[in-house]
Amino acid sequence: MTALVSVLRSATESRRRALKFGWSRRKDHDDVTRALMLCEQFLMSYPGASDALVRNWCKDNQNAVACVVLGGRTAVLFKLLGNGPSQ
Repeated sequence: MTALVSVLRSATESRRRALKFGWSRRKDHDDVTRALMLCEQFLMSYPGASDALVRNWCKDNQNAVACVVLGGRTAVLFKLLGNGPSQ
């Protein structure tokens, strides 16, 4: 099982790549960029965060996390928020 900090880092990198190369279908680029910066700040501040810390942070910032996780990646979103079949 992958540590949740790695799952969040991967989701953040994927969204950043999607924006950079124009693959993102989202039209709210400013909101997505703010959400990315929030997630990246958390990842820089807590690079070895425990799963419990990541899950609590994601729940507290679920709008930002939902913005960052690419559409159709519900399993990733469920892992991070802890409220689905992948829990």
